[in-house]
Amino acid sequence: MDGIRSEAVPDKLIYFEFIGPGVMDIYTLVTLGKILRAVFSQAETAPTGKNALYTHFFMSDESARDEKPGELELWEVMGMRIGIIGAGKVGFTLGKYFVTQDSENTQVIGYYSRRLESAKEAATFTETRYYENLADIVKDSDTLFITASDGAIADVWDDMAMLPIKEKLICHCSGSISSAVFFDAESRGAYRYSVHPLYAVSDKYTSYQTLQNAYFAIEGSQEHLEDMVSLFRSLGNPVVAIDPTKKTLYHAAAVMVSNQVAALVDMGAELLQSCGFTRKEAEEALSPLFVGNAQNIGNVGPVTALTGPIERGDAQTVRNHLKSLDAVCLYEISQVYMTLSQRLVEIAKKKHPNRNYEQLEKELQK
Repeated sequence: MDGIRSEAVPDKLIYFEFIGPGVMDIYTLVTLGKILRAVFSQAETAPTGKNALYTHFFMSDESARDEKPGELELWEVMGMRIGIIGAGKVGFTLGKYFVTQDSENTQVIGYYSRRLESAKEAATFTETRYYENLADIVKDSDTLFITASDGAIADVWDDMAMLPIKEKLICHCSGSISSAVFFDAESRGAYRYSVHPLYAVSDKYTSYQTLQNAYFAIEGSQEHLEDMVSLFRSLGNPVVAIDPTKKTLYHAAAVMVSNQVAALVDMGAELLQSCGFTRKEAEEALSPLFVGNAQNIGNVGPVTALTGPIERGDAQTVRNHLKSLDAVCLYEISQVYMTLSQRLVEIAKKKHPNRNYEQLEKELQK
């Protein structure tokens, strides 16, 4: 490469012209990207927007030049400039995760929250900066993650939509709401996404430590959808791009395995209390049983992990269980036991396709 010629142009675009024999190789490009990223990370103001940096390649031989120079968007080389709106558990966790992964694909610039103290705390935790108004963080970011509560996402979008958001990637992290909440993003020149980790974010200070184990479900604008998928895969996360129209069904699946398990544990503890356990003793006694089984299911799947009277085809034990539940008038728990047992029979058939479960199925139909 014989030299570099740069030129500032409107809207904070910077053009670089590389003059030399042939096209610059990707390794040189990546090195340049790192240098530029380091320079701009120290600057008080930096190019903003997804198209903040372009690289143009030219052959030194005039006859070899294309009529239109080739363009490569450098945001992928320099890293997305990520702004996080909302400083709760998810905001803390996602920001810290991006920062600690030390990824060349991401640069967290800071936080905005309607509670300034929350933004300051999140910025301190992630060693980034805090913003006092929405307009500034939108201006400084090319990718924005709204990590506010579900009920607040539409309100944040209403405010954001009035700002210059052309070419920006607008994301939220709700499990139940689709990217359609940003209903007019494309008409404003932006791109919309929902990015949800199948993960229980329980502590804003520590949950980031195991977030790499989580699957991410992503849906939204087709343009740059693969970029969003690639971003999280580059961090080591499995990612599935889902149908936006199935987002509510997706969330129902997550709730069944996450939140509704708490109801099963509560029912089990209630039954143990009927047997003479205190509530505290019941919960402590069930904990290793629950955790061990959950780990086994996670390791080998529900079919292989299944044990117990249903798996064995023990109709007599199941009959006795139902009688004991009826005896203490726990009709609600009895119905749950019946419904789940019927599903367990179907799982047991997969594990033992040659085993006869007819008698058991009759017991569960009474």
